[in-house]
Amino acid sequence: MDDSVERFDALIRSGARRLTGYQRRLVLAEVATALCGSSARQAERRFGWGRDTVENGLHELPHGVRCLENFAARGRQRSEQKDPQLAADIRAIVEPQTHADPELKSARRSTDLSAAEVRDGLIAKGYSNEELPSARTMRDILKRMNSRLQRIQNGKPLKKGGCPVCETTELAWMVWTTRDAVRWPMPMSQPRRIGLWVWKVGSVTTTARSCTMRSREGISCHTEGTPDFLRQCQ
Repeated sequence: MDDSVERFDALIRSGARRLTGYQRRLVLAEVATALCGSSARQAERRFGWGRDTVENGLHELPHGVRCLENFAARGRQRSEQKDPQLAADIRAIVEPQTHADPELKSARRSTDLSAAEVRDGLIAKGYSNEELPSARTMRDILKRMNSRLQRIQNGKPLKKGGCPVCETTELAWMVWTTRDAVRWPMPMSQPRRIGLWVWKVGSVTTTARSCTMRSREGISCHTEGTPDFLRQCQ
């Protein structure tokens, strides 16, 4: 008789393992109601099911209302979430060595401290080597804190005599190689020749004659027939 009960219990466990989510909780609740007197603790002792899962199923079964699963809360927590004090100590070490983007083009911050150096700083604060994450994990933590290891760069100054209009307008160079053919754009290695500057600001396109080609160091603005909005370039 005991062997028969064990075999039936094994079949019930096998069937429950093939179900997931809401359907599994309903089956667990039905089995607990029929065989365990609606006791989640007895179902846990007999079948090895989680008591909390059986209790959720016992609440869902009579009402027919499904509880929403919180899948995002599953899995291992990140180190900085599990230990807020560790995150605060990391910020205390990194913040004095953190610099914003010199050109203010992104919200990311750069630091000249490596993950291993941050880890050494935490050990100096009293953390043990075993309780700290590895250097690879520490690097991921710094990235999630919006900090990354990078050589600190100064802002790039504007070139002497640079034109702010040329930096903000769409400027292109057209070279007339034959009477009807146009090469667009002109390669940097081409020799100097008479060409045409084309400016496009919004929906207005303006042209001006030029005898100086585009160079790697900058764009010469000494043109003939320069439009009014570019007269400050000369």
